[in-house]
Amino acid sequence: MTLKEELAFLRGFTAASQLSGEEREIFKKFFDFLDAVADSIEKLNQRVDDFDVTCDYLEDRIETVEDELYSRPEHTGDEREEV
Repeated sequence: MTLKEELAFLRGFTAASQLSGEEREIFKKFFDFLDAVADSIEKLNQRVDDFDVTCDYLEDRIETVEDELYSRPEHTGDEREEV
C-alpha cells in the first residue's frame, strides 16, 4: 500500500468517525498537508531513481574507458607522436 493509498484510507476513516465540523476541518487540512508531503516524497524518489540510473551509466562508461586504456600497448618515454 502506497503512502497516498494509506492517506486515502485514513481520510475515509476520519470522515466516517463522529467528529465535529471544526475537528473535520482540522483533519482535512492535516491530510491536505500530508498529501503534499507524499507528492514531494514521490518526486524525490523519482529523482533518486534517475540519479541511480545516471550513476550506473557513468560507472559502466568508466569501466569501458579503463578497459580501452589498459588494452592499448604502453608507450615509452622515447616515442613521440607525429602530428
